[in-house]
Amino acid sequence: MAEATRESEARLLRRAETYHAHLYFDDAQVPFATELHARAQRDLGGLATIWPMRMVPVGPHNSPMFEIEFPHASREAVLDWVLAHHGPLSVMLHPETGDVMADHRDHSVWLGRNLGLKLDILEAL
Repeated sequence: MAEATRESEARLLRRAETYHAHLYFDDAQVPFATELHARAQRDLGGLATIWPMRMVPVGPHNSPMFEIEFPHASREAVLDWVLAHHGPLSVMLHPETGDVMADHRDHSVWLGRNLGLKLDILEAL
């Protein structure tokens, strides 16, 4: 993880059963994101769940995105794939520990530009 610090790597490597990678895009990046989404389905279909593209921001997310959900057993392969293919898209990676606020605020790692989150939405969960 060239862009991640040792501290952020430790946050992401926190033991969890499930992890999420949120890949964000803007209007100009829709063609790239659409192709990447299709490629993720082909390349990671047996390792992860590739959720549909969200063309408008949802929940705490400030940009359109798609999500890759993956188990601990697939973590290394999926993270390697995301690092190799995310291109210009910003990515937020986090474990699912059961504490939704801490997972998004304290345990997350950003690749590319940190787009921030609407944390007040998570407080209600």
